[in-house]
Amino acid sequence: MTLKDEQKTDSGYTSSVNLSSLADKEGIVLTFLRPAGTVEIDGMVYDVVSEGRFVEPGARIRVLSVNGNRIVVRAIEELK
Repeated sequence: MTLKDEQKTDSGYTSSVNLSSLADKEGIVLTFLRPAGTVEIDGMVYDVVSEGRFVEPGARIRVLSVNGNRIVVRAIEELK
């Protein structure tokens, strides 16, 4: 028995939520990023990874890239 139907993206099927709209947005760190942790962006909580540096709760971050469900951030004061 084989499945003949295909679940294609253009037909509305997705395997995960599209997070690409988060690119370049700013948010607040909720837990220590060591380098993984959580942040709040536009009222929603996301699991993220910093570029390798530890970031303390309360720091402002900017999303550098989104690849699938991997969100990479950097503290805003480091962007200067």
